[in-house]
Amino acid sequence: MKPLSQLVRPNIQALQPYSTARDEYAGGGIGVWLDANESPYDNGVNRYPDPHQRALKALIAELKGVDAGRIFIGNGSDEAIDLAFRIFCRPGLDNAVSIAPTYGMYRVAAATNAGLESVAAQTNGVELREVPLGAGYSLPVGALLAAADERTKLIWLCSPNNPTGNAFPAAGIERLLREFDGMVVLDEAYIDFAAGPGFLARLGEFGNLIVLQTLSKAWGMAGLRLGLAFASEAVAGLFARVKYPYNINSLAQQAVAERLTEDIAPQVAEIRAERDRAKQDLPRHRAGLPFGCQFHPGPHPRSRPHVRRADLGRGHRPQPLAHPGLRRMPAHHRRNPRGERPDDRNRQKLPIMKKALFIDRDGTIIAEPADEQIDSLEKLAFVPGAISALKALTGLGFDLVLATNQDGLGTPSFPEDTFWPAHNKMLATLGGEGVAFDDQLIDRTFEADAAPTRKPRTGMFGRYTGGEYDLAASYVIGDRATDILLARNLGARGILLAPPAEGLRTLEEAGAADACALITDSWSEIAEFIRRGERRAEIRRETRETQITVRLDLDGRGDFNGQISTGLRFLDHMLAQIAHHGGVALAVDARGDLDIDEHHTMEDVAITLGEAVDRALGAKAGIARYGFALPMDDCRALTLLDFGGRIDFEWDASFRRERVGDVPTEMFRHFFHSFACAARCNLQISARGDNDHHKAEAVFKAFARALRMAVAHIPFDYTVPSSKGVL
Repeated sequence: MKPLSQLVRPNIQALQPYSTARDEYAGGGIGVWLDANESPYDNGVNRYPDPHQRALKALIAELKGVDAGRIFIGNGSDEAIDLAFRIFCRPGLDNAVSIAPTYGMYRVAAATNAGLESVAAQTNGVELREVPLGAGYSLPVGALLAAADERTKLIWLCSPNNPTGNAFPAAGIERLLREFDGMVVLDEAYIDFAAGPGFLARLGEFGNLIVLQTLSKAWGMAGLRLGLAFASEAVAGLFARVKYPYNINSLAQQAVAERLTEDIAPQVAEIRAERDRAKQDLPRHRAGLPFGCQFHPGPHPRSRPHVRRADLGRGHRPQPLAHPGLRRMPAHHRRNPRGERPDDRNRQKLPIMKKALFIDRDGTIIAEPADEQIDSLEKLAFVPGAISALKALTGLGFDLVLATNQDGLGTPSFPEDTFWPAHNKMLATLGGEGVAFDDQLIDRTFEADAAPTRKPRTGMFGRYTGGEYDLAASYVIGDRATDILLARNLGARGILLAPPAEGLRTLEEAGAADACALITDSWSEIAEFIRRGERRAEIRRETRETQITVRLDLDGRGDFNGQISTGLRFLDHMLAQIAHHGGVALAVDARGDLDIDEHHTMEDVAITLGEAVDRALGAKAGIARYGFALPMDDCRALTLLDFGGRIDFEWDASFRRERVGDVPTEMFRHFFHSFACAARCNLQISARGDNDHHKAEAVFKAFARALRMAVAHIPFDYTVPSSKGVL
């Protein structure tokens, strides 16, 4: 940690705090106060409150086991957040680093004066650099440290984090406290609901630690607006110096003091018990949740429970069987008195998460000359395959963002008038092939400047780190290790354009191999990799009755194909028909309550399969959309399929036998109905024939052939198959 004198703003160090006669004569013995021009008529609130909240601090010190000199009491934690910026960060010069997503007030308290988009940062003119959480909402310690530079004064953490709900391991927080030489602000607003004790008891170990807590949550005093900051006596004294004199009114101090004598342990225990109960029960009702996210408790690495975005950048998906009418009403009666369709009522008006391709320029799109400076039209040459690959990627729903370091652009070493002709020619050539960048990020600094905007730092990516973009589903494409390090810092996936063996050595030397999803010297392979990644899905569904995992590749690629196990051998056989005749790679692992009956297993397999198809189709650009099939043997089955985004289902098939193999024949209709709801498609199935086994097989084969036709990608077609432009 740097000395406090190097962290605190010079004007704050020189600031003389507001002082009253009551500060100067705090020893007592004075019965009449005439210094503050107060009303002499006692009504309980005619006197100014104690500006130092001495009595209240004594109670809090005893409750928390912290010396009163280490306590700052603010008008909500928001005051402490704002003061932290005011104390340590010089507007327009210093910066702070924060995890993302997290509590929005860190962003609100930092940058209007600097033109940045955040709130505490907006108020104080301070750049706030947001670092996305890692896999499973883990703490990205390395990325946070990498985002910091010599002007970074604060790192903001919230644990348990808002909104993800998970508490970060102590080891990661300790590393930040030991390796970062500025102040670490740890917001423990929800610590009373966590399993661990938090860091308040360890305040003495770390001089650069500020712990925020609140009385709004577990203590139930949100209406009184009282937040707490705990720090070294020197730092707590800075907060007291900068705050407004009477920031906590007398009624609030009195009410809080009374409330602190109460035992809140039973209430906290009840809330935690209800949380655990909800964690158990939500998966059973997830189909009907009116939220934009759903909760998946489970043994897989991302559980806690973790929150799955409902759209992943591809628009909202109405949840399967969310409306009771879809469970029991015939398709042709599926309207209500107001004329609404059930899926219209299910459709939530949610913000759509965007995705981006952050693409380097020199050495990636255009060839980089020996002097590493493209300053004339004669030096302009495209990397082989770049134009056609970029054209192929334009239809996949990504924003195309050019991100490039141009050393010294605008200086005598690289005049502007030598840069723009070649750059504009590149843009015009790409534009002629239908490729246009949604944004261009150009850093003009030299490497020695260590500027926060220079890749692999994320300073010029602020608009993409504010929660509007799904960075985990985005890519960084470049030819240098710095591009892959940028991917790590953004929480995106990296693709290195280089010969594989050489590229791997480069990444291993830079310690960046773990952030790279693909190393190749072929642009066509990059386009195919991204396109395939967008047509592949893995969905897990866990309820009290079943645990289902479906892996699907619509293009039939995947070494997992054929790994099908549901506990129902005839269903396994039918799912294998879907994979074979549908031309897809499919793996299904299902564990269900077959000791009760087959219903839950078949229903949940169908729902999960439908969700996987819908996820893998993505924006549906370039697909055929419609499929139909009429195979005939001794049985005839007709399937009509439309992935148009609306749910409808028709079934015209009857069976004489109660079972085919180990599957009840009544479940065939329910299986496809559940699929149609989950996949958001129109599905019509009819079948005729005498042999029930052959009839069931014909239905699944017809469905598979229709699926194959509908999901087929039409070469060189990157449009959405709808006159509306969206499905």
